[in-house]
Amino acid sequence: MAIGKQLTLRGFLVGGQRQHAAEFAGKMAGWLADGTVRYDETIVDGLENAPKAFIDLLDGANTGKMLVRLH
Repeated sequence: MAIGKQLTLRGFLVGGQRQHAAEFAGKMAGWLADGTVRYDETIVDGLENAPKAFIDLLDGANTGKMLVRLH
């Protein structure tokens, strides 16, 4: 599809942008604090539920980051 639309795709490696890391961290912290950037996570309690959490992750049953909380 990209070729048919004559698009140019260009990737980059985050490691090659280290000179911007401190500035980005400051900006991202502000965006998270003011709600500009939001994230979603699915939290499963207990190591005994980790296998099901993993299966759910593979099945796409989670939203955002899948986390297993250990007590």
